Amino acid sequence: MRRHYARKRAVLSATLAPIAHLARVRGLEAGLHLYLDLRPDLDPLHIMQRARQRHVVVSTLDAYYLTTGDRHGLLLGYGGLDVDAIIEGARVLVDVIGQEADALGSMGHGQEGAWS
Repeated sequence: MRRHYARKRAVLSATLAPIAHLARVRGLEAGLHLYLDLRPDLDPLHIMQRARQRHVVVSTLDAYYLTTGDRHGLLLGYGGLDVDAIIEGARVLVDVIGQEADALGSMGHGQEGAWS
């Protein structure tokens, strides 16, 4: 079973790699969810809504705070998905997050300084 989940983690990480300058993968080794730390200029709610339009369900981190959260991103659950579904969902997120950044004029690497 460990190898099974290790493969899922590896596939998810590799598929999200093209947007590493826009979203950092956090907590991948912690379990069957990960936290995608979005760059501050990206809107997690808008990204979540656009992903859901494409049948990929993620949650904003705001849903898990009683007050204003100190993290800016998305929660992705992948434990119950097969590898093909993980790849497809991650590709949708890469596309949606890339489009969001592109719309802001920040798809390039010139905004790394915006990370906190």
